[in-house]
Amino acid sequence: MELFCFSVRLAFFIALLFSSDGVQRKCICNNDVCNAAFKFSSNFQTSNQLCQNMGGQLITVSSKAVSDLVSDLLMDMRGDFWIGLRHPDLCMSSDDMPLRGYIWTSGSQTKEFSNWRSEEGECGPNCVSISADLTWIEKPCIVQSDGLLCENVPKDVCFDFLDFEEPTLSIFYNDTDGCSSQLCEHQCVGEANGFRCSCWGNFEIDKEDQTLCKQTCKSESCAAECAGTSSCTCPKGYIVQDDMATQKKCLDINECEQYGCEHDHYCFNTLGDYECSCRDGFRLVGKDKCEFDESRPIDLPANSDIHTPSVNYTTGPASAGAPGKVVGIVLFILAGTVAVMFFVRYWKQKMDEPNISSTSDGDCMQSSYS
Repeated sequence: MELFCFSVRLAFFIALLFSSDGVQRKCICNNDVCNAAFKFSSNFQTSNQLCQNMGGQLITVSSKAVSDLVSDLLMDMRGDFWIGLRHPDLCMSSDDMPLRGYIWTSGSQTKEFSNWRSEEGECGPNCVSISADLTWIEKPCIVQSDGLLCENVPKDVCFDFLDFEEPTLSIFYNDTDGCSSQLCEHQCVGEANGFRCSCWGNFEIDKEDQTLCKQTCKSESCAAECAGTSSCTCPKGYIVQDDMATQKKCLDINECEQYGCEHDHYCFNTLGDYECSCRDGFRLVGKDKCEFDESRPIDLPANSDIHTPSVNYTTGPASAGAPGKVVGIVLFILAGTVAVMFFVRYWKQKMDEPNISSTSDGDCMQSSYS
């Protein structure tokens, strides 16, 4: 019976840890809001967008208490995970020694807590990841980390994490004319009673109209789309490299060096775009304007005498409609089947050994034979 109990516990753990998309995750929830760790390889920009798509943001590790929470999230995880800390694209003088000039994507101005792995900081467009040892690692924002940490994610979506990657094929179009309707801008893939669209090379399906394709680039440079040797195009936020090379390239424009954000506020260059963040006492209006905000709360120092009640975090179960439950049920049935087989064999052996008493552990069943 010990084997049966173990199989049930193992199947339940796997059902919580994985969803049908195969992404390892752990959600620690308080009421309907969760903090979460997702084992999903991506760069900082993509990770930040993923958290926002779920209604949250990359986690702000602003105190020892939050760091301890991260320890719980990463207990069964390996690798390094993005947190919401990044450095402005342009290096400016700063007395912000604990954070080395980095700022939180949440807009928090708390600067008292840090846990750097290296004693020497690097000035430049870097972001920060954290691992199970809870130390902070500086590295370029465009490189891949093993996962991401999100905060303030609604409970009903925390267990339904998806990678939000652009589809290789468009949605299905129900059309008896199929590809003969010629609605796809690039390529058409015929299916029964309809079709899907796909794109060439450095293009991806346009989310707004999935019959169309838009040029894309997921690195600092990529091949330009050229008609002949003179007319070349690049995605938005990129510019054709001005040289004599046969194969023209598109280079990411650093908007922070050209115009960036208003006055002396923070600017972050991203692939094909840029983002702004405001200094303490201001709030962001639109994409790049900062205005004075009298209502913005002031972050208290870590050693403040003001205390807030502790929160009893618990690992929340998957929502009833979560696709991961299908995987969990299948794994549970498989584990249960194996356990039953072992139990039948165990029962037969005990039937041949009278006057032996056996007791199982935990909340499983107890039985004796004489």
